Amino acid sequence: MIFGLKKQAIPQSIWSPTHVPKDHWLHSLVPRQWGFCIWTRSLSLDPSIGESATRLTLLRSAYDLTRKSFDRTRAGSIGRIRAANNALFYGVEFKGLYKSDAGIEPLESEELFELLAILESQVDLATVTRTRLSWLDTMCRAYVCMGNWEKAVLTAERLEHLLAPAEGSHQHQPGSYFALIGNLNERERDILEHALWVLRQFGPGPERKGETSKG
Repeated sequence: MIFGLKKQAIPQSIWSPTHVPKDHWLHSLVPRQWGFCIWTRSLSLDPSIGESATRLTLLRSAYDLTRKSFDRTRAGSIGRIRAANNALFYGVEFKGLYKSDAGIEPLESEELFELLAILESQVDLATVTRTRLSWLDTMCRAYVCMGNWEKAVLTAERLEHLLAPAEGSHQHQPGSYFALIGNLNERERDILEHALWVLRQFGPGPERKGETSKG
């Protein structure tokens, strides 16, 4: 099984078949899609029961393949931005789990800064819509990873605005948190929960606002 390989997840020959023209889009799309498959596989592993090394290996493979897709995709294209988003997401997750004694090559932060800058060039926090939720979520997680709390909070506030309807809006549902997120899918709930965590930890989230008003 390919996912069982630890050092070299994918044979290099898969990505450079001689019968595919040099500039064909498959050279960039296939590594990105395969990176996503490997990342999905990593989600089933639990570091708390001794699977951290395997998970790190898979995350690194997912990052390396997606970075290869990024490098092979035309600058300015939507495919390159998507590859940057995916690679940054996997890289942030890898760095969050990484330990120096893991026996795996570390990931340099400079690589992630380059990918983050591409997303930042495409997103205006004041006007961005729900069509860019994935990019916003990746940016928010990257800011936390890099210790940029101010930008993490600003991005989390925008995510909260997009996903949690304000009081008085036609989408607002009074009541519990579960009533509030009833119209969200699983991925959107995960994004909102992370954004709210960021606001609780680093900024004036709903809980802190409540504490301030009582204090």
